[in-house]
Amino acid sequence: MTLALRRMYAIFQKDMKDVSKNMYISTTALTPIILAFFYGRMDNIQLDMLSYY
Repeated sequence: MTLALRRMYAIFQKDMKDVSKNMYISTTALTPIILAFFYGRMDNIQLDMLSYY
């Protein structure tokens, strides 16, 4: 492995440790995925629900 790849891998490992320890980062990353799954499973979403006007 070259020095650049080793450094990238070390930074990636450090970031993964930070994400696992910091719950705010984890929930911020997972919330859109969970909401997309939840709203994707809904049958009928009326346009009135989606507009703010």
